Amino acid sequence: MDNATKLDGRRVPEGEKQYDITRIWDTHHEIARMLVLGFSPDAIAKQLNITTQTVSNVRNHPLIKSKIDEMQAARSASVSELQAEIREMMPSALTVIKDIMENENAKNTDRLRAAIAVVDKSIPTIQKSENIYAVLSSEDIVELKERYNKEKSSINPMEVINE
Repeated sequence: MDNATKLDGRRVPEGEKQYDITRIWDTHHEIARMLVLGFSPDAIAKQLNITTQTVSNVRNHPLIKSKIDEMQAARSASVSELQAEIREMMPSALTVIKDIMENENAKNTDRLRAAIAVVDKSIPTIQKSENIYAVLSSEDIVELKERYNKEKSSINPMEVINE
């Protein structure tokens, strides 16, 4: 069989492209998967050796959009299940950490790891900011400024330092 003949025996006109549909669909699925994982279109294009326009075309196709929505829903569900499981385990984990930290016979490395675990969990996570849009009158703005200045002046820096 020469290059100008398809697998089923039909001839392909000279210069006509042949497409491997399975490979194309696999690429589209990988693009969708990487988008769900948070990769940028540029990173996807570079990793898959395709153009960013191809990534954009695939991302904007209704079938792929639907697939991405399904994948994101599945990911969100599994994250929620994991969070619930962690919440259930937290009291036991804190008891174990406390026991290790207070056990003078425990290795210093174990006690240090336990202390670090507590510190890591006590540091607040950075919250994603949200933009809030409102239409304010000049009176509203003056009131907000007054409230801010009143609250700012009610904080004694020396009390905060001594706590």
